[in-house]
Amino acid sequence: MSDGYLPQALLSALVSLINESECAFAKETLQDGHGDFEYFSASQGDERSDRLKACVKSSDWRALKDELSQLSSLSADDRGFYFRVVALTIKEGWPATRTEDLVSFNPMLDDWVREEPDNTDCRILRAAIGMSWAWRARSSSLAHLVSSRRRDLFNERLVAAASELMTARSLCISDPLVYSNAVRMLGLSKKKVKDLVPFTIQDGLNSHSNEPYFCKKWHGSHQQMFKYAREITDQLPDGHPLWVLIPRAHVERVMIENVANYWKRTNVRNEIINSFRRAFPGEAVTTVQAKSAAEKSREWESRNYFAFCLAATGHVQEARSQIRIIGKRPISSRPWCGLEQYKDFVEAFGFNTDPRDVNDVRIKYDPTRPVDEKMSGDSIVPVASAVAI
Repeated sequence: MSDGYLPQALLSALVSLINESECAFAKETLQDGHGDFEYFSASQGDERSDRLKACVKSSDWRALKDELSQLSSLSADDRGFYFRVVALTIKEGWPATRTEDLVSFNPMLDDWVREEPDNTDCRILRAAIGMSWAWRARSSSLAHLVSSRRRDLFNERLVAAASELMTARSLCISDPLVYSNAVRMLGLSKKKVKDLVPFTIQDGLNSHSNEPYFCKKWHGSHQQMFKYAREITDQLPDGHPLWVLIPRAHVERVMIENVANYWKRTNVRNEIINSFRRAFPGEAVTTVQAKSAAEKSREWESRNYFAFCLAATGHVQEARSQIRIIGKRPISSRPWCGLEQYKDFVEAFGFNTDPRDVNDVRIKYDPTRPVDEKMSGDSIVPVASAVAI
């Protein structure tokens, strides 16, 4: 899904829906304890995350090794969360612009692999960060906008990352993080990816990570993507985080191909609301259920995707219930296409984002608000026609 302009038509249609229906409501102050809009980080305030970040910032691979070894008793989902904390901390040290390249994506990991070439955790980290390193060379621009130089560097780095992952697999073939990372290597040939990934649905993280493999822009089709998402969710209990596969599939569907009146389709509206009720049964609709940082990260992603799709399908009150929880901290630019666009959604749904400005009037939409937020280093491609109400 490309980051770019949030479809103006979507916002306008949502406001019309609210103002012209019986579900009109008074404006409400968004009170989540945060002054400014910022992306949500489940690792903030988490002691283990803080220790991992400190290891990276001090370039102490031995201390990092010890911390990662203590994750072996955690679930694959939770362990994967902390590996991502390490990866994101390393990426924070990269140059701000893509034109400033580095000889190595992280000297600390170079030192570690030289000293301990058979350490699985080190190899998995190098593979995961190596993939981000490859995508950094490519950028998230549409394929026809990527130069041949960037494309060649992208492929070269992906091959290097795949080599790291193959080594990790030879060291510990049962490690689920090997397979969840393998699915991300979608720029390689289908054969190489398929050799790495024995698709199973038993592991939550593996299932979550597999979905992109089946989408149309990679190795599948819309039909395969939805088939996979529904096969998984058909086996899930209420309250499981993988219910997010349904709204994610719908967002992926409309963001890469224009479909007239997509969100108005009865089957789409029903699938979104029904999966939302299964994902957040009872009091879970309005109460955060997660206990750990890793669980909160998964729950936040689910609430963000459901809030977007509930808004798009006209389930106004349900969307508002999720906005109250998300507050001013969306999980990432996706599916909102940026902080400013998320703020537009919040205000369109009747929330005052400035607590000093409270009034009891019906919603009014200001079409002059700027809705584009540029992603650092990326080319911005308008996708205004991608979401059709």
